[in-house]
Amino acid sequence: MLDSTYYLKNNKKKLIVFFSSYTTKKGKFDFWKIGQDLSQEADILFLADYSKSWYLKEIEKIESFLKNIILSYASTNIYFIGGSMGAYGALLFGTKLNVNIVSFGSDMILKAPFSQSSRRLTINVPNKYKHVLSFFKDYTAKAFIYTGELDHSDLCYTNLIPNTEDIIVKIIKNCFHSIPIYLNSLQILESFILEIIQKNKSPNYPFITTYSKLNLNHKTIKKILEAKNDLNTLLELDKSYLSYFYVGFNLYKDKNYKKAIKFLLKSLNMNKNNIQTLLFLGMSLREMNQCTQALIIFKSIENNSFVEYSRMNFEIALLYKKMGDDINAIYYLYKSISEDYNTEKSLLLLKLLSNNLLKGQE
Repeated sequence: MLDSTYYLKNNKKKLIVFFSSYTTKKGKFDFWKIGQDLSQEADILFLADYSKSWYLKEIEKIESFLKNIILSYASTNIYFIGGSMGAYGALLFGTKLNVNIVSFGSDMILKAPFSQSSRRLTINVPNKYKHVLSFFKDYTAKAFIYTGELDHSDLCYTNLIPNTEDIIVKIIKNCFHSIPIYLNSLQILESFILEIIQKNKSPNYPFITTYSKLNLNHKTIKKILEAKNDLNTLLELDKSYLSYFYVGFNLYKDKNYKKAIKFLLKSLNMNKNNIQTLLFLGMSLREMNQCTQALIIFKSIENNSFVEYSRMNFEIALLYKKMGDDINAIYYLYKSISEDYNTEKSLLLLKLLSNNLLKGQE
């Protein structure tokens, strides 16, 4: 397990443990740069699960390892933080060891319909580890639970978690599952975490709300759990703009762009201010070669504070490439690279377009 940990010990009174997500490559850790910066404030421990088991394969070893580490700190000065699979790890071990938790977009029920783990987790999950809600039975520390408004499954199952004085549940507007990436694109992830560990309270931003617009009762959630990833059943149970968006988003991922446009437009008819719906509508139109309409949509949201700027630049670059406008495509690729978004693909595409321009000048 030692190859999946890295400990920055500077004899500080506080400890932050960062749990890495599913997409973390071997030898790497999530929150690496931020952890280095925050080492002036606290000791930092990076932890990763390269087996992609949601930290369950070596649960006893990890718990024992963490128990030994946290002995040097007061429990009120310890924060377990993670995103996605890492958020589940933070919740699992944070509740076991009764320390503070910051969870960004965790699956609240492992292998539940439409969840990340339903698509990626391959091992059998013991019942006692399936429901995050059960973890809080004897928990007395403080948990900050953040979920993205646009991830239907996260939002749905987070409704099962009680919002109390010590379990703070917050919704991030216009955000999907990957909340750390979203906050980082707004250049506030480090200050966001710093405020929590310094003040032990959730930061106050206009895009954070305590109440979910997906107002489902427990009976409806139970039916969704029984739906087994059936998007049609989901729409029968919940006809909110978020459900129509979620279906459109999944159709986009399945490359069914024509049908995606239909559902994204339905979502927009119910809520015209949903910026991410406009983004995916523009991307779907681009793939259907309706480039003029896509460009109008992209330009209307290009500078909106709720859009991940770096992604927006990359998507606009792809659109200009499709339109045969290599100069504008190169301009937006440079912007995308400067913000460290999809850097490998951006550099390859930039090289290709630059070579095309050079050949055209010969």
